[in-house]
Amino acid sequence: MSNKGWETLLICYFQKYVQDIMRDDIASLIFKLIYNDGGHLYICGDVNMASDVEMTLKEIIASEAGLTQKEADAYMSTMKVAFVKFLAKGQS
Repeated sequence: MSNKGWETLLICYFQKYVQDIMRDDIASLIFKLIYNDGGHLYICGDVNMASDVEMTLKEIIASEAGLTQKEADAYMSTMKVAFVKFLAKGQS
């Protein structure tokens, strides 16, 4: 179901790390939603978990898109810049 153009995917797991779920269970879906459809990924948690999730996302993008790690890093950087611009636009 769509809510004002936003698609929401909620997956509940117990006793499994987010990055393991991403890699093992939903890598293709994450790639499609983020890389192909221009979706966003919001992460809540501590800094260590967030960096592990970011590293996993880079691995997924590199693997699914056939990119080098350097190309995946560059793609992730453009995602971050776009998000910062989006936040700044909301502040004006």
